Amino acid sequence: MTARRWVYDFDQALPSDQDDPRALLGGKGASLAEMTRAGLAVPHGFTITTACCARYFESGRTWPDGLADEVREHMARLERTAQRPFAQGDRPLLVAVHRGATVSMPGMMDTILNCGLGDDGRTPEADPWAALERSITAVFESWLSDRAVAYRRRDGITDLAGTAVNVQMMFPSEVSGVVFTVDPNAPDSQQMIIEASYGLGESVVLGDVTPDRYTATRDGAIAEREVGHKAHAVWPIGSTPRKDPDAPSLTDAQVGELVELALRVEEHFGHPVDIEFGWAAGRFAVLQSRRIRGLDVARDVPIARTEEVARLRSLSDGRSKCWGIHNLSETLRFPTPLTWDIVRSYMTGDGGYGRMYRQLGYRPSQRVCDEGFLELICGRIFADPQRQAELFWDAMPLAYDMEAVKADISLLDSAPTKFDPHKADGRFLAHLPANLLSMIRVSRAMKRLGKKAGELFENEALPPFLAYVANRRSQDLSSLSDEQLLAELLSRRTRVLDEFAPASMLPGFFGGMAFEAMSTKLVHLMGPSDGSELSAELVLALDGDTTSSRTPSWPTSPAEKRLWTTSSPSTAIGARARWSWPLPGGARIRATSSRWSTACERSPDVRPPRSTPKANADRPRYIAPCLICWGNREAVASARR
Repeated sequence: MTARRWVYDFDQALPSDQDDPRALLGGKGASLAEMTRAGLAVPHGFTITTACCARYFESGRTWPDGLADEVREHMARLERTAQRPFAQGDRPLLVAVHRGATVSMPGMMDTILNCGLGDDGRTPEADPWAALERSITAVFESWLSDRAVAYRRRDGITDLAGTAVNVQMMFPSEVSGVVFTVDPNAPDSQQMIIEASYGLGESVVLGDVTPDRYTATRDGAIAEREVGHKAHAVWPIGSTPRKDPDAPSLTDAQVGELVELALRVEEHFGHPVDIEFGWAAGRFAVLQSRRIRGLDVARDVPIARTEEVARLRSLSDGRSKCWGIHNLSETLRFPTPLTWDIVRSYMTGDGGYGRMYRQLGYRPSQRVCDEGFLELICGRIFADPQRQAELFWDAMPLAYDMEAVKADISLLDSAPTKFDPHKADGRFLAHLPANLLSMIRVSRAMKRLGKKAGELFENEALPPFLAYVANRRSQDLSSLSDEQLLAELLSRRTRVLDEFAPASMLPGFFGGMAFEAMSTKLVHLMGPSDGSELSAELVLALDGDTTSSRTPSWPTSPAEKRLWTTSSPSTAIGARARWSWPLPGGARIRATSSRWSTACERSPDVRPPRSTPKANADRPRYIAPCLICWGNREAVASARR
């Protein structure tokens, strides 16, 4: 029986039963092997398989039997090819040890350059074989690093054996860079993009230099040249040439030669590629090649933009029209089609959002019941103020003052108040009695539900919903057909978003109203900045507030105070029910982190509470002196009551 191989040279044939080279050699290793066999200028090297990485972890993080011997065998071949000994002499052979998973995971795993070079960066390693073993092991270990595991979990990357390891001769680049055989930003321009700088590629990757940028035609002519300032360079060992940092790193002839090489790589793979290259001793080398991804999207952008502009013009009926960004855009950035269908249905007058408004006595128009008031524009969620105005009372000639909305989009968080005579048609008079009655009902419903919305939610809405969730969690969805799965999705949407959501939103609705009322009074008393900040602090760490654990506590030491006032991040405050449904009209409640500078300067007794639930009892004690320092004893008496 043939022993299992762990290592393959770039030019070595794979087993006949290996249908997918990427599964065995990883993406980078498979690409390097294919380019080598195609006769392209690739520095020699070998690949340790993904299966070897898996065996490493199965064996308790030890190298599998035979791996060390195979690595030495392939390193000996590299020495013969390079005609230089590994990490010995004045011109030692040095290698790069690259990761190479089956799927692209940029920057998630380790790469070691100049393996065989000592810590001083000038002389060879005392024990180069031990250094090579440590480097290979480091790449294996990086497969299970926190960032790599999190990346695979986020992107749903599963069922992979491990990472391959590519050991490749270091190419002593005097110039290095990248070439795109198609301009990613203008894929139909028939132009190529080249970026280049002196020395090895690290200076470009680390952002230490501004590389030269060439726009070239496919026949090698330079259409545009931008020369960067290249004051820093990482040179190969033993090489310290003097270069003009403001001179082009590539000549016109070299650009033409590079274009020709890049087109050969593109022709071989049959699709546009981006290529990492190096130039040394009068020749170019291909260090890596990848498919340029996203070109189909880039080509679709102009078409999609034209179609979207035409759609918006049709929605505006030839008149000036404005849409306002909705707060759902903060939590649902670029929703998928399925998500958008569900959310848009929920936000209609007949969906859960509209049902809450109808429970309060409002009468959404038929258009809002059918279409809602949201639009997906270029992937972001916007509100149509004209339709949103119809969320409250059908046929009432009320509208938003659009000039005021353009100046303050938060006006969309409340009902419209501007009388629009153009909407006062015959329907207005016919519906006026019903709408007046509706307004009376809204006022009564607000008073009635405002007192017991939380109690109704906790005692009547939540228990059966939790029972429903527990029942559905035990359901085996894998046995359902496509039709049954779709029916189950629609059933769950109805139960969660149409039936449960209205009850869960009411506490947040009234909480938002209370917050706005409190904030208005404090802003009137203390001014916009300090009033808003005090309002935000007062609702931090209330019972059930899930944001308090991430909120920094009030500093006590001078050092903490300096840190707080100079670097504390903004804190989003949500006066919502714990289920985080939107506030009325899609309200935004946001405040910056509290500084309290003016109040503390006026009164040393003013001490904001720490942002923890147990500080709630301390709040009445410090609210009074805070308001006193602003000179309003009437407000103090109100606060104490």
